[in-house]
Amino acid sequence: MRQPPFRAYDGDDAFIFVCYSHADTERVYPELERLRLEGFNIWYDEGVSPGSSWRDDVANAIDDAHVMLLLLTPASATSTHCRKEIHYALDSKPLVIVELEPTELEGGLKLALANIHALRSTELEQEALERKLDEVLQQHTHVRTRIVKDQTIVYTDIIRFVHYQYSQDLTTIERFLLQHEQIVRKTTEMEGGILRFLDGDNCLITFSDTNRALAAIRSLLRDWHEYTNNASIDCPLKIGMSRGTLHIFRSFILGKRHRASGVTPVDITRLLVEEIGRGYFSGNESYVLVTDRVVDNAGEQWNFKPIKADEFFPGNDETSRARRHLAKDMLTIPLFQFLPD
Repeated sequence: MRQPPFRAYDGDDAFIFVCYSHADTERVYPELERLRLEGFNIWYDEGVSPGSSWRDDVANAIDDAHVMLLLLTPASATSTHCRKEIHYALDSKPLVIVELEPTELEGGLKLALANIHALRSTELEQEALERKLDEVLQQHTHVRTRIVKDQTIVYTDIIRFVHYQYSQDLTTIERFLLQHEQIVRKTTEMEGGILRFLDGDNCLITFSDTNRALAAIRSLLRDWHEYTNNASIDCPLKIGMSRGTLHIFRSFILGKRHRASGVTPVDITRLLVEEIGRGYFSGNESYVLVTDRVVDNAGEQWNFKPIKADEFFPGNDETSRARRHLAKDMLTIPLFQFLPD
């Protein structure tokens, strides 16, 4: 049996009680880990104290939880422990159900859960299911802003997309953007990242592990180059990477401010991408710029080239006042070009 991935939450903040079957740990534990990384406090039966009464610990945890999450499978539906937990919680707690696989409910459990809508893995794509679950849990735990710590943050954009957009018909543009989306989603999922948003030709992705983030970027660049080269499309990628803490308020993503510069890691990644398109680099290749925090968390297998920030952010910039302020703050952050090959 798979080992528990982390200690159950034991504190005074809002938390989620998770009801599941031990027969499903191979599927359940990765989801619990994902929820924990998304900033939720999780209690599951790893938190039962040695030598204590199992019933007392579970009852106390349900009483103190803000919401129960039922991970429904045929195994959990027939589990005596799960059924007891569900019936104990129904009178006093909101119940969120995620059906991990088709499950036929019977008897009293079918009656008890008849009026509760379940999120079903057979009806939603994995990403949509996770996003909807996070939204529902955030509402029930009354956590307005989730804090996701120690993330490698990746912002990507397509160089010369505007020119391409105005030179092609609608069907061609749609096909181009769909191909971009497929490549981004594939490389993100392959390395365990989370696609925070995808808006046409740009996206924001986060990874808890910097090495996996760099591996994803290497794959993304390789696949994108292959596609654009075969299609004779002159649209390389520009990518910015930083590392820090995210503050997620519903669909709006902020970042914890960098102590030295005063800007957030999200600001940093976006500004790096903007600057790549302002003429510092030339040619038809994709470029990836990263901060020192990415380099510090990366393994020795990766190659980086130092960049002079005062050249990258020229002092005579004539754009907006807000951008001049950000560029000035960025001078305090060491920058590097990531060389994936």
